[in-house]
Amino acid sequence: MAHFRGTLRFGGYLPYIGSLALIAGVAGVVTGALLNGLYGLAVGVLAWSPSVLAWRHEVEVHQQGFVWRRPTGTRSFRYAEIRGVQRTRVSSFLLGTYDAVTVTLLSGHEVLVGPVQDTPRLARLLAGAEPAPVPAWQPPDTTGRSAR
Repeated sequence: MAHFRGTLRFGGYLPYIGSLALIAGVAGVVTGALLNGLYGLAVGVLAWSPSVLAWRHEVEVHQQGFVWRRPTGTRSFRYAEIRGVQRTRVSSFLLGTYDAVTVTLLSGHEVLVGPVQDTPRLARLLAGAEPAPVPAWQPPDTTGRSAR
């Protein structure tokens, strides 16, 4: 099984606007302008949320397909459901430029997976150009305790 983690992106305008809003929010709370400080903190958290959500996801590729875990939910895809896989470069005014993998399903829907570490290898694994690694065999646990 191959495991890919999301990467934190600092491109685009949202992280910078969010950082400035967080600094202004903290300064507002410290100086006594509580309402303005809370507004700044709220804007900062909202502006940083897309970058943090993109960072907090992971993809696991196994023999039957792949599992995509995000803070908003988990989705599983079988290789039989995949029509095509393509590496794409996403350029966003707000989030910057990053590499991703576009997976086209038989239903016609497209799933954009990214940004992740080692995007080229993820694309090769999902396209079938590289076989998914098989985990090493572990002997059964006879003590009744879990290995994890």
